[in-house]
Amino acid sequence: MSEEVRIGGVYRHFKGDEKLYRVLRLAYDCENLRRVVVYEQLYSAEEYPRGTIWVRPLEDFLEDKVFEDGHRVKRFEYVGD
Repeated sequence: MSEEVRIGGVYRHFKGDEKLYRVLRLAYDCENLRRVVVYEQLYSAEEYPRGTIWVRPLEDFLEDKVFEDGHRVKRFEYVGD
C-alpha cells in the first residue's frame, strides 16, 4: 500500500462531514489473515451510538469511492489527530 493509516488519526467518511471516526489500530482477520482497520465512531446516530467499534479491510478503508459519473473521492479522508 502506498498510503498508511494513522493510528489515532481522525477520518471523515465520504457520506458526510459529521461522519468522523478515530482509527484505534490495525489487526488481522483470523480467517484469511487480511489486514483490517479497527475504528471508533465519533458521532451519534439513531441506529449506532457514539463509540461503536467498526472493522473494515485495510484496502477498502484506503480505496476511492467511484460514483456512476466517474467522480472519485476518498472513502475515508484523514482530517487530523
